[in-house]
Amino acid sequence: MKIAGAILIILLVIVGSLVLTASAETKATTTVSTPDLVGIWNGTAVGHTKVDGFVEFDSVTYNITEQKGQAFTGAKEYLKKDGKSYNETFSGIVDDDGTIYLVDYVAGVIIGKMNSDNELKLKYFEDGPDMKALLITLSRENV
Repeated sequence: MKIAGAILIILLVIVGSLVLTASAETKATTTVSTPDLVGIWNGTAVGHTKVDGFVEFDSVTYNITEQKGQAFTGAKEYLKKDGKSYNETFSGIVDDDGTIYLVDYVAGVIIGKMNSDNELKLKYFEDGPDMKALLITLSRENV
């Protein structure tokens, strides 16, 4: 009986070692790839601004024109209540987990997440006289 117990313990140690080794090798060989964000992203936005109150933007476009590794740049365009189209440029980075961080060249910070290769969910914040909080949903335009 003692021999059978000893054999069982030895087998458990061997199997456990194999599982740990396989797990470590899987982690070591798994590489994180930076998503390609270049393209035109269209969508909508809802939120609140100090100047306009509650707002809905039916047409929001983010055009990511260039990306080097995890950094990217581009311009956004949106239509306001006054019927005018507004353009702003931005710089951004994408983290290993798909979290996106953008900064507008004038004002504002955006934090978001890639829900898939072709969908972004962004949260826009701006303080100061034109304070804003917006939720932006974008889909990549098919090329």
